[in-house]
Amino acid sequence: MVFFVDKEILDQTIKCTDDFACLITGKCAGCDFEKAVTPTQILVRPLEDKIRSGCYYSLPFGRHSICQCPVRCELYRKYKI
Repeated sequence: MVFFVDKEILDQTIKCTDDFACLITGKCAGCDFEKAVTPTQILVRPLEDKIRSGCYYSLPFGRHSICQCPVRCELYRKYKI
């Protein structure tokens, strides 16, 4: 399934290192969704218990990360994924 977000959201996400893979898979290449924190932040669990250090939009938060990626947050708001 392919997911869609507005162009203005894509334009805000200029530092994506995963080539917008979440628009095809529905999730970030290195994280699983946990819960929404704010409209522009979601709590994610890094896969294989690794904190994502290479993602510009990821902030470490204990064993989790706060994801501030505009595209990923919009996917949650729009599709609840």
